[in-house]
Amino acid sequence: MLKLPMLKASLASKEERWPSPDKNWFKLNSDAAINETEGLARLEVVIRNSQGEFKASSICRRPFSGATEFVKASVILEGIELVVDLGLTPLMIEFDSVNGISLISQRISSNLKINWLISDIRAFICNKTKQRELVAI
Repeated sequence: MLKLPMLKASLASKEERWPSPDKNWFKLNSDAAINETEGLARLEVVIRNSQGEFKASSICRRPFSGATEFVKASVILEGIELVVDLGLTPLMIEFDSVNGISLISQRISSNLKINWLISDIRAFICNKTKQRELVAI
């Protein structure tokens, strides 16, 4: 597991201009583009300092499995690996996934709890549907 001396994670807001990190911090911005036809995801990372000056970037392609959240998390990992390699810490990560921020900042421990709940919901829907009751989602 990668360890950073200091790490902040925040939810990206589409309405704001680029908010700079605190003085002497670096900020990781990321984006991913998915091409379902080709089964590929393009991951893009940019690292800037607190004055907004460009420090590093990375662009790569990965296979797309159909899970958008996985792609979003993959681009963050790509950025963190770049930051660690270059020693650009402390780091602020801006991320547009509420679930991803919650997992990174340990407000929730894993998606496993959510997956069990979804499994229960699916089982309930299947059971009710077999009893001729309609369930629409």
